[in-house]
Amino acid sequence: MRSRFAGKGINCGHYFGLSLEAATQEAQYYGMDLEKVVLIEVEGESKRILDLTHPEVIKYIFQDFIDSSRNMALFYYPMLQILIEQGKGGNHYTDYIGWYAKRLQYDGILFYSARALEHVAKYRYNRNTESFEYQNEFYEMRKNASLLNVVLFSGMKFVNEIKSISVGPNNRLQNPYRGVGLEKISEMFSEHGQGYQDKQEPSPLVRPIYFPIDD
Repeated sequence: MRSRFAGKGINCGHYFGLSLEAATQEAQYYGMDLEKVVLIEVEGESKRILDLTHPEVIKYIFQDFIDSSRNMALFYYPMLQILIEQGKGGNHYTDYIGWYAKRLQYDGILFYSARALEHVAKYRYNRNTESFEYQNEFYEMRKNASLLNVVLFSGMKFVNEIKSISVGPNNRLQNPYRGVGLEKISEMFSEHGQGYQDKQEPSPLVRPIYFPIDD
């Protein structure tokens, strides 16, 4: 998960499940030893998150961000498969979408976990029925917090918008840095502030092209 929609070496992504089940299953999916990690629970907010769980948003992103995807954008589940299935965390499509979303001043992306494909596998090769059923299926998935993850691009914005945090079984602590402003936070963490993060990003990614494969 560590590279999806942030891209390895592209953005400094901070990843979270939207539920305890989502975080636990995601850690297990990527082979983490749960005996050697601790659960961090964060309460926060962001006003500018790109929602890649809504089918019409997914369609728009493919039409606008990926070349030669016009025919593919007529069908929702092939697009969903590309967004969440390729490898254990990201591919050229998701790298580009994450990079470009950050360029458009989004704070992060809400997206489905790789396990969501289990819920839609029956539609991969049934395009004749998907147009009648996709809305209900997407609605059910979007209500299921165990399938939802979010990546936040900026550590400084993340610190600025956290309301409270708890680590393991400890009591919840209020964030004393909430709302102090990005300039103040940058001063406190100057070695790894926004300037440092921006320097880590390589040249712009090449806009991806979708090459359909005949069945």
